[in-house]
Order: sequence, then C-alpha cells, then structure tokens
Amino acid sequence: MINQTNVVEKALAFAAIAYQGQDDPLSGIPRIVGISEAVVCMASIDPKDRDMMAAAALKDIADRTDVSWDEVEETFGARMKGILNALRIETARPDMDPEEWSAVREAEVAALKRLPLKLKMVVLADKLAEVRALFREYGTYQEGLWERLPFSDPDRLYRYYYGISDVMQEFEEYSAYTEYNQIIARLFIRHR
Repeated sequence: MINQTNVVEKALAFAAIAYQGQDDPLSGIPRIVGISEAVVCMASIDPKDRDMMAAAALKDIADRTDVSWDEVEETFGARMKGILNALRIETARPDMDPEEWSAVREAEVAALKRLPLKLKMVVLADKLAEVRALFREYGTYQEGLWERLPFSDPDRLYRYYYGISDVMQEFEEYSAYTEYNQIIARLFIRHR
C-alpha cells in the first residue's frame, strides 16, 4: 500500500512507465502529458484528496496499457483498484458506426449519473483535460479538426459533451466546471 503523501507521485510515475511510447492520436504528444493534465485538473477541484488525484492518473491504465488489475492492486491497494473499477464505463470506439457510437455515449452519460460525488470529480477532471486538448487542436485546425477525429460528427460530439455538462451540474461552483463549459461552448459554437 502506498503512503498517502506520495500516492500522486507514485501514480504518475507508474502511469509514465505504463504509457511509455503511447502518443495522443490527435496531437502526437505523449499520452502521459494529457494524463498529467487530468491530475492537475483534479487538484484544482479538490487539492486535498490525493487518492482522487492518483485515480485521475490511473483511470484508464488497465484498459489502455499492459498493466493488469492485479498489478494495480499490488501497487496501490484494493481500495484504489475498487475506485478504478467503479470508474470503468464502456466508452465509444473509433470503429463504431454513428448510431452505435451515439448509443454507447448516451449509456456512458447515464452511467455517470450513478457515480458517487468523488468519482464524478475524477471524471470531470478527465473530461476537462480532454476538452482542453481538443480546444488546443481546434486553434490549429479550426473546423478541420472534426475530420481529424476518429468520429467526425461535431453535432454528436456536441450532444455528448453537453450531456457530460448536464450530469456535472452539481459542480457549478467549481472553476473546473465553468472552464469545461466555456471550452465546449467555444468548440461547438457552430454546432448548437
């Protein structure tokens, strides 16, 4: 079990090794950069909850790397494994047809409604880091961004990201929620 005071550093180091060689498919930057940004976003939401910051670093590790759930438990304990399992929600894949993609995204938003408050915070941090990355790329590609995405229908993306916003309304007082909404409003200004 990891000491509470260094769990964030341990999680980031663990993630950096696990994601080594993986780049973000859109920007080409190392995936660990976006993961680190999600941790920073989580820290802005709750600067005292180091377990949730670590969860932001480890959120998708067993699904996107060769790390097993047993390794997660061995390194971070059963509680962290439980947190990460609770955060596992089926997400859309690039190879899905538009109708299937929309159905999976709707189910994802519905599943988020049932998460406990602390876990919703981790998802908000992750989604904020995600839309920040999209917005940076939008600055370069403008409306051409949508063609660079695995699923290029901005109207469906708009509905998805606004669905996340609706689920996260209980965080209205947090600057992370405000920033998330400001970014999606600017990203999808032509698709509302």
